[in-house]
Amino acid sequence: MGRINFIGNTIFVPIFLMGVGLMVDIHTFHAGWWIILIALVMIITKLAGKWLASWAGQRLFHLLPLERQLMFGLTHATAAGTLAIVTIGYQAGFFNAEILNGAIVMILVLCTISSFVTEHAAKELALLEDAKIENDSHSNEWSLIGVNNTMRANLEQLATFSQLPNTHYAECDETAEAQTMIEHNSRTSIIYKEQQPLNTISRILVAVPRYAEKEQDFISCFGFIRRLSGQIGAKVTFFATAEARQALKAFSNRPGKFLRASYQEIEDWEDVMMMARETKHNDLVVFLSARQSTPSYNPLFAQLPSMLSRFYADYSQLIVYPEQDTESGTQDIILTDIPQASSTWRIVTKIKQGLLHLIHRIQLRQ
Repeated sequence: MGRINFIGNTIFVPIFLMGVGLMVDIHTFHAGWWIILIALVMIITKLAGKWLASWAGQRLFHLLPLERQLMFGLTHATAAGTLAIVTIGYQAGFFNAEILNGAIVMILVLCTISSFVTEHAAKELALLEDAKIENDSHSNEWSLIGVNNTMRANLEQLATFSQLPNTHYAECDETAEAQTMIEHNSRTSIIYKEQQPLNTISRILVAVPRYAEKEQDFISCFGFIRRLSGQIGAKVTFFATAEARQALKAFSNRPGKFLRASYQEIEDWEDVMMMARETKHNDLVVFLSARQSTPSYNPLFAQLPSMLSRFYADYSQLIVYPEQDTESGTQDIILTDIPQASSTWRIVTKIKQGLLHLIHRIQLRQ
């Protein structure tokens, strides 16, 4: 079967498509509006037929409107079958060149529409499924690690405010040591350094790395921030990429789980230092990080301890690590050997961070 698929996909299918393409007469498009009218009739007829079929399927199987939209997008892009039917009919003399050309135009338009409709419906369905996962009583286990003399009582207060049951507590001296502890467990883990009481926090600044929305536990991390914000009455500002911001907005606007939040766009993790210019008194700084071999992991995460001690030493800090499934064996092989950042990249990043820190200090003095 593998050899048949290989020969078919590499030889016969391309030859068939090139053969059909050579049969198209471009000059007929300049002959008048007749060919365009034929293509429009074919496009409208097929769209209407597929929509009616999707609507009937939704009614029959009690599907959601988004599922109907997804079914509609997936079914009306049928290039191979349409080409085969039209080609055989053309060679047999049932169809003329105008029908063949109209079919080519129809395939072009419908495949384009199908791509956009399917992508939109699939994203909305994925967000809808993710929204069902979060509830106010998270059933999984959490790890809270206090650093720099953050006492057990402070960790328990954080767990109470954010409604985290099944919590494991630990304390260590440095953030780097806490990171080492986290690498050896798969639970959703939080490193907490308290500089001021939680009930005095007025704003939460959250740095979200690229591809964080693809983490399997992203919704739980968002739920943690939402519950903490609601308990202490703090506003939330997300610094995130366009893709992550779209997911965060969808989560924030759900009925019954609304989050008062604002958003600032960053291109990549290197730009997260712009958050240092936004920090004010009574701010809580939150970084969504990740373990190695996960979708959102970035080699620059290794610099988090030094970055926090250099730019955010006067602010309370949280580093949140989403849960990682280490036992299922379904982790993408491509992600298991992520190269470390090059020395040039590290030097340029440090220079960039230093300049941003200098600008931040100048603005504070003004």
